[in-house]
Amino acid sequence: MRRAGKWEDYRTVKTLYPSSADVDIAVFQTDEPAVQPFEIAPAGTSTTAGVSFGQQVWFIGYPFGMISVPAKGSTITELPFMKRGSMSAVDASNSEAVVYYIDGFNNPGFSGGPVLYWEFATRTYKILAVVKGYRNDTAKVLINGKPVETNILVNSGILVSYSIQYAIDAIEKNLASGATP
Repeated sequence: MRRAGKWEDYRTVKTLYPSSADVDIAVFQTDEPAVQPFEIAPAGTSTTAGVSFGQQVWFIGYPFGMISVPAKGSTITELPFMKRGSMSAVDASNSEAVVYYIDGFNNPGFSGGPVLYWEFATRTYKILAVVKGYRNDTAKVLINGKPVETNILVNSGILVSYSIQYAIDAIEKNLASGATP
């Protein structure tokens, strides 16, 4: 965790996983109490969870390990990136691991970050999903002017994510078992 301009280590007390092994996210519980408890405002429970297809969404991460150049006397901080995309598709073929696809380029460093959207009805930002990564694709390269199929994987520009509800369900299951938050 980054606090006051420096990285601090916190012991993970418990790692919580969604009930489906097909959902590639985890929630880490630490013994460090939150200074200000935050309430997650999850999206609704419908398949598209309150967001419309084509609607703008944002995703947050720390790609490239970039740091800000501090002014004299300031501390070095990592630069969070906020990128945007469009809600493009929902794959509900596995009801235990519904996948949201976002048309938007992300990079390594966004995995585990939130996908946010603006809910017009309540006039609030809500968390739609957790970034898994991006969909890889193969590319053709030109060799002596001729396109050749390769095994080089490239970022397709499609972000893959899982509903935030899977993380919330894992937390609530842990609390129901008598654990403390």
